[in-house]
Amino acid sequence: RQEVQKNCSLYDANIKFIELPAGPPVLASIVSEIYGGNSFESRRNFAIKIANILKNQDTLVDIDILADDDFIMYELELDNNKVIISNVDLEQIKNTLFLAFEGMKISVINQKNAQNEIPIFLRLDDSRLLKNSSKDDLKTKLQSLKVINNQGNMISISEFIKIKESIKEPTITSKNLNPMINVIAETS
Repeated sequence: RQEVQKNCSLYDANIKFIELPAGPPVLASIVSEIYGGNSFESRRNFAIKIANILKNQDTLVDIDILADDDFIMYELELDNNKVIISNVDLEQIKNTLFLAFEGMKISVINQKNAQNEIPIFLRLDDSRLLKNSSKDDLKTKLQSLKVINNQGNMISISEFIKIKESIKEPTITSKNLNPMINVIAETS
């Protein structure tokens, strides 16, 4: 367990060795259900305290808090008026953004020896759009994406987009309509 976790933690992996207990399905050998508090943050803070207590026990391993961490989310908002004034097709901008961030199948290849068509999937590589980008990084990267208007002029997509930064709403877990957070552990 220690050797595997040490080597895999370099890649932010969370690996657990579990033995499924007999009987009905359960999350883990030890499950602490945290209720109450006036907010998700207060429940999560208390769950962290419980997890720290469990980590101090010699016989417990694989302690985990089943709650989302806060992370920043960027929302791209198109200015439709600027798009119309610039004579750029709105669908072209949306498709370019989708292609850049999500990617899409753009065509297929037919090979003599292949049973099925082989899809050609296109998206920007990670060096252009990293997952951990800041707002400024995102703005810079959007400047490199360009579309052609009806007059044939290249215009940067960043001219049409406003970037909004927000904290992602956590996933709320509940039991009997009461919000809760689980803290789990396994015996070593």
